Amino acid sequence: KMITQATDSTTAGVILGEVGWFEIETYIIERMLNYFGRLLRLQSSDPNRWVVVVAEEMFKRVADGLPSTEWAGVIVSMIQHYDLDPLDFMTMPKSTFKETIKKKVGEGAIADWKESLEGKSTLRFYRDAKDAPKWEPYLNGSKKAKLLFEARAGTLKVNWFTRNWGKPKSPVCPVCKMEAEDIEHLLIRCTGFTILREELVERLEDEGWLLDRSSTPFDQAKQLLGLGDWVAYDYRYITDFLATVWEKRAEQMSGNES
Repeated sequence: KMITQATDSTTAGVILGEVGWFEIETYIIERMLNYFGRLLRLQSSDPNRWVVVVAEEMFKRVADGLPSTEWAGVIVSMIQHYDLDPLDFMTMPKSTFKETIKKKVGEGAIADWKESLEGKSTLRFYRDAKDAPKWEPYLNGSKKAKLLFEARAGTLKVNWFTRNWGKPKSPVCPVCKMEAEDIEHLLIRCTGFTILREELVERLEDEGWLLDRSSTPFDQAKQLLGLGDWVAYDYRYITDFLATVWEKRAEQMSGNES
């Protein structure tokens, strides 16, 4: 949360998705499974062979889905969750086994991560945009980066998002006063920012990122936020745009109150 400058209410899945991490449990699970496999591979001459006696007995129970201890219970659940074959722990070569564990646990972690994003109304931009957690280079601790993160996460404090907080009570855009102010409105439709928006699009087009004006405002907003299909997108342009727009919006709101 410190890296992304996220609020306490921000969905953990978005934070992990932006910094390119999985839950810490994922890395612990991978190491536990590798350790369990390593125990079962100790040679009969190994001074720690006595450990294998315990491990092999546990393995039999794991293979039958009958945990004998709390630790064994965790192993059982992990083998089932990640669709692993218990026999691989005994028969697969060490190098292959390690890669198999890494691949299976990684695939499972991605599936769990995607599931954590489901059903979150604020993540309509984000849900289908990323195949897996990946570090995003715009995260530099600046105020501009914070604005982009919130826009991508669906937590940018536009009036539509804050309407239920009582400040303000109306979801209407404070700049153009024509419709509800959601992120699409701010980025694509607000007439108060038409000139700034056109300047942004021109800069992007000069760099080879062409905005499809015939697509929906939702899809155009996704592109501008770097959640579309543009390759090697330079976030500097959208962060500069958001910072300028947000400053002018604040000025307008201050004027409205006075």
